[in-house]
Amino acid sequence: MSQPTYKGKFIYKGASLRRVRSVRLTDETWQALHELAKGYDSLADFLEDSLRPIQFKSEIELILNESLKLPANCGGAIKKKIRQVLALF
Repeated sequence: MSQPTYKGKFIYKGASLRRVRSVRLTDETWQALHELAKGYDSLADFLEDSLRPIQFKSEIELILNESLKLPANCGGAIKKKIRQVLALF
């Protein structure tokens, strides 16, 4: 992923532009999200990181199914498949 670049007052993260969205939540849910997002630069970063496995679900399933077909004694090939999945994150 490329480094964030400044464009006006917003920071571009990666190749895709983030657009402003709105959502209706209870105060309790909003607070819970912010608690979960501690350690992230923003709530948007937390949400995108949390949803990434869903975005790549089919690709992850394909790679993992391919790795299950490999013989048990070919650790290098299995590690390569694991690295492919991890690269999606």
